[in-house]
Amino acid sequence: MTSRPLSNAILEWAALILPALLAAAASADMPDDLAPLDMFQECPDCPEMIVLPLGEFVMGAPMEQSAEIDFNPRAEGEPRGRRTEQPIHTVTIDLPYALARYEVTTGEFMRCVEAGACSYTPTQLFDEEDYSDAEKLRLPVRDVNAYDIGEYLGWLNGLVGAEVYRLPTEAEWEYAARAGTTTRYATGENLPLDRFNALKPDADPLSLRPVPVDAMDASNAWGFQHIAGNVVEATMSCWTEFHLGLETSGEYLAAAQHEGKCERIVVKGGSYNSGQLYSRPATRGGPRVTARSYFLGFRIARDLEFERK
Repeated sequence: MTSRPLSNAILEWAALILPALLAAAASADMPDDLAPLDMFQECPDCPEMIVLPLGEFVMGAPMEQSAEIDFNPRAEGEPRGRRTEQPIHTVTIDLPYALARYEVTTGEFMRCVEAGACSYTPTQLFDEEDYSDAEKLRLPVRDVNAYDIGEYLGWLNGLVGAEVYRLPTEAEWEYAARAGTTTRYATGENLPLDRFNALKPDADPLSLRPVPVDAMDASNAWGFQHIAGNVVEATMSCWTEFHLGLETSGEYLAAAQHEGKCERIVVKGGSYNSGQLYSRPATRGGPRVTARSYFLGFRIARDLEFERK
């Protein structure tokens, strides 16, 4: 199954309507003339954001894409592959949003700690001896769980005076990661390991490290850096064994908001210590909300309208 391309009419409509929506939702420092794929930074401590075009994409992947990393028992003749990436379905992006250009950095998170709004200090700030002090601050923050992320988002929303920053849903994340493509990766059928920080077949495990968020040329066509590899990224979607199969990003957002307290969340994107097949846009994982690890981080989304029905 392949996605239908974004029509010129949709893009033209987005270019006309987005500035009005942005102006309605803007803080004092928010630009009011943004168009799809424009970048903005709302406040000095806010991450750089990229405006997403409205459109649609095919979510999920055929079973054969993940056959090599399906280690579950299968009956003879039963197809191998990760069923968690099913069903394949078309999702329309019907609500305007922006997504962070980079994974949230240790430096950005530590400003929340220093302000007294984040109660947990990620330990990797102090135990990475292979980086300069400046590089440490540009590493993706790790060793944080869903509750730590929630404190950071609360602090960030306090800075701009509106409840607009949050984690993306898994549908919003996958749409941005695919960047209009329908191939296994946003780069085609292969992920260039000279550009992206994923496990190389002949790598020495002792050499595996995250890299600063602006290191390497690891961006997709829409400008999202390290959305494949580097660290696995948290979403706001509660873990489900299969995709919900919803038709719009608004429905995915409503489902995530009404799930209540998750025991597990969906994570996406692969990491520096996982093979490239785990870095496909379709790959899903489901750690517990309390879990902290050295390969799990996050990037944030921003709503581009205040009121939602």
